[in-house]
Amino acid sequence: MWPAVITHVLDQAELHRGVFDTHETFNDYALSHILPNFDGTPEGIHNELGRGNVRWVNAQEIAEFIPRWLPWAAGRSACLLELIRFLRQLPVERQITDGLEWIADLCMSNPDWNLATYAPMDEWLVEMKPEADARGAGTQWLDLVDRLVYAGNRTLAPFSR
Repeated sequence: MWPAVITHVLDQAELHRGVFDTHETFNDYALSHILPNFDGTPEGIHNELGRGNVRWVNAQEIAEFIPRWLPWAAGRSACLLELIRFLRQLPVERQITDGLEWIADLCMSNPDWNLATYAPMDEWLVEMKPEADARGAGTQWLDLVDRLVYAGNRTLAPFSR
């Protein structure tokens, strides 16, 4: 079900580009909330027939839509928050391999709307540092942190070169 929702919203964004190109509260809200992140989302919905839980969201499946969603999410703090929440649903390996790139794309791809500082992102990056180092992605992690610090992030400055 959720992939169909995401596809529909992104199709509408592409069809009505002029509406979604603006950075307004409604657009930010709509684009950020197509990622299923509220408490309990990765768990199942209780099946009223008593046959156990029904899993209605597969984070790995939804992750395949992130590259298509990112151009619309770029520079939107509400989308960054939802992306961080979404990343936490994925295995650590995927958080590192794709998550660092996704965060960079969302925060730094549009010079008019850079998001260099955002507390949930800073916390996630600090948490991921040992994981990135252990998985051979320490340089990629450091490159992103350096870019964010250069753009004005003071919280991550102690981790920068």
